[in-house]
Amino acid sequence: MHGWVVLHCQVHAVVGVLSDDTDPMVTVMKLEKAPQETYADIGGLDQQIQEIKVTVTVVYQWSVFMLLMTQCWQF
Repeated sequence: MHGWVVLHCQVHAVVGVLSDDTDPMVTVMKLEKAPQETYADIGGLDQQIQEIKVTVTVVYQWSVFMLLMTQCWQF
């Protein structure tokens, strides 16, 4: 018979036994209380977001430019 137990994270003592229908890998990731904060509350990433937008835009524009140049030089 196999079973799953709940261990205390510091002393590794058994603090509970999981039922057979409980998957410990899923239970560990379960969110018990949703945070009330929103992304707008956190803020402070405006510069990083702008840098990402510029990087993606430049790469896209450069790839379009190279594609057009390649087509222009084909005989």
